[in-house]
Amino acid sequence: MRYALYVDLNSINISFESFNLALQKIDGEIVYSKFYGFNQKRHSAFNSYIKENSSDIALTLQNRKKVKIDIRQVIDVCLSLSSNSLIDGFFLICSELDAIYLIKAIKNAGKKVIVGVYSKNSLCLEADEYIELERTMQVDTIPFTQIKCTSKEEKIVKNNIEKLIDNKNNFNEYKVASVKEIDKLLEKYFV
Repeated sequence: MRYALYVDLNSINISFESFNLALQKIDGEIVYSKFYGFNQKRHSAFNSYIKENSSDIALTLQNRKKVKIDIRQVIDVCLSLSSNSLIDGFFLICSELDAIYLIKAIKNAGKKVIVGVYSKNSLCLEADEYIELERTMQVDTIPFTQIKCTSKEEKIVKNNIEKLIDNKNNFNEYKVASVKEIDKLLEKYFV
């Protein structure tokens, strides 16, 4: 089967390692891919995949709430449905909110839908298949020398990252909120 891949990096916090593991579970080939909310600094691990596969990117929109589906993703999927008969199915990695109607539209067009999720949710019930995403972070490669902050703040950030590194094997047990909390700290202090 030939799949179109649409990933909303802004609505779902996914590492490249987790993304790559999900791709290995697909029975078929990705013939088209597009990433929404792409940020060069934050998503640099995706650069090689994007380059090698000639993936399209859509930069992060300002003033967009993190929990809503990117309307650009909906439009692009609909355009692919109407104009590309070479695509047999769609692999979506996006927020749970509002994506159910998109999945229904894809299925009504006779195409297969696979969703990437962290835990079983309403998208899984609508899709033909779901792939459970791994909660991984490649925190051991973060260059601490690039952190711009006071020594007290630096210590807090480093301690939180070190805790994640120490607990890397148990990372699936972390709540999403704690991952987002660390992510906010990293985003705030990176140059």
